[in-house]
Amino acid sequence: MNSVCFSNFVEIRTIKPIIMNKHFFLSLIVTASSLTFVNAQSTNPVCGLEVQKAVTQEVAGKNIGFFVEFKNTGEKEVDAIEYKVSYMDGFEKVVEEKLVQWQSGNIIKPIKPGAVGKNITTNWVKGANKIKVTIKRVHYTDGTTCKS
Repeated sequence: MNSVCFSNFVEIRTIKPIIMNKHFFLSLIVTASSLTFVNAQSTNPVCGLEVQKAVTQEVAGKNIGFFVEFKNTGEKEVDAIEYKVSYMDGFEKVVEEKLVQWQSGNIIKPIKPGAVGKNITTNWVKGANKIKVTIKRVHYTDGTTCKS
């Protein structure tokens, strides 16, 4: 009988961590499923560059960053972009604005004509769940700059 009790005790101890892991993974799945992307944006080209997509990243209703896609509609390669991000609440009231830069480098290549470049930024802006991206300046690989 002692061996049976011992055996059951061992089984219970080995099952408990598995159950805890299942709860952990269930929590992880619920959290991941609450990650939402809000506020797609498309604009007319400015300096040969178009904001193709701009979305916020939210976890449990809190803004944790944003993702932007720029399409090069011009004829020159783009190696730097300066843009303003307007963070807005659900009623599209601007909560905060920030100036952001994207730059090519050793790993990130310039955006060729017709290609799409991406930028992802993490941040925390209280009360914001939407963004609007406005291109301010574009720098090209030939050394020229265009201002909107």
